[in-house]
Amino acid sequence: MYKTGDLAPKPMELVHTYQISFNELKTEKIDCMIAASGFHARCTYIAENIDLERTYKLMITFDETDNINLKKENELIFEELGFLSVSSSSKSGEKIEKLLNNICNNSASENLNILIDYSCMPKLWISTILDFINNNESLKQKINIFFAYTPKKFIANVKKTVDFLGPISETTDLVQNDKDISLLTGLDNNSEFITTLIDTINPQKIYAFVPEPSFNKGYSESVMETNKSLLDKVDKDNIIKYPANNPEHINSLLTSLCLQLRLDSKIVIVPQGPKTFALTSLLLSIRYPDIKLWEIISKDIAFNKEEGVASGKPIVLKTIFCSDDEDED
Repeated sequence: MYKTGDLAPKPMELVHTYQISFNELKTEKIDCMIAASGFHARCTYIAENIDLERTYKLMITFDETDNINLKKENELIFEELGFLSVSSSSKSGEKIEKLLNNICNNSASENLNILIDYSCMPKLWISTILDFINNNESLKQKINIFFAYTPKKFIANVKKTVDFLGPISETTDLVQNDKDISLLTGLDNNSEFITTLIDTINPQKIYAFVPEPSFNKGYSESVMETNKSLLDKVDKDNIIKYPANNPEHINSLLTSLCLQLRLDSKIVIVPQGPKTFALTSLLLSIRYPDIKLWEIISKDIAFNKEEGVASGKPIVLKTIFCSDDEDED
């Protein structure tokens, strides 16, 4: 535990993000790893391919009962690797906040390295992690969070149904019609869901982000074809292609556009598509809280086990949070 002395807690602030390779991640000393254990086989990939012998390890399981047998298979793998288990609803971040509070307050180190495998995490959990660290008053001087994402195998023609459509956070992401709305939406294979969301928000401007290149050539081609009717209605200058495996470049594209638009319009980002785009969008909203985030949560009508298989090396983004009186080294 901390020896507080005369020190007062200082709020943390996101000061830097940059991409590192999976091999570089393996050389880092990780104090804590948090992974979501779902029904995708890829959710165990990072834990199985990195040395975590001296790491405090937590897996968050979903309390929903769909695909229960596949979930149990993955949970068993995590348990054999020494992970402790905590169950949470995908629609709540309360358990996540408690976990992070315990981790931050029970470490004697002034600097903390946390590895988050967000491959199978709901966006709400990722948002909760970022908000907690960014707003937390901590005796830490620096908290490094390594966000790691394992791409999945692409399976065409997967049928899905909408489970939720709306703001990620009901307290911060509700949209008021005090300005024109500029909608920045990532595209995936569920074009009808995006169309429904557009009709709900009724934006004055639409910018479509297409993963090209993606982690799989077939996925990029499928997204373009599936969303053809929408893309035909969007100004060609407002169709933005981004490399799914390069979150730094995604951040540059998003930041440049948002800084241009936010003076005259309310910005709503819909972070669909590869989760590298989602993470970058969430990080941007930390820097610019006036940017709103909406999401579409869908479920497979009949899950194909092959869809959840890992495909390619993990993409890792290092984020650095410092207390307001501590400059980054």
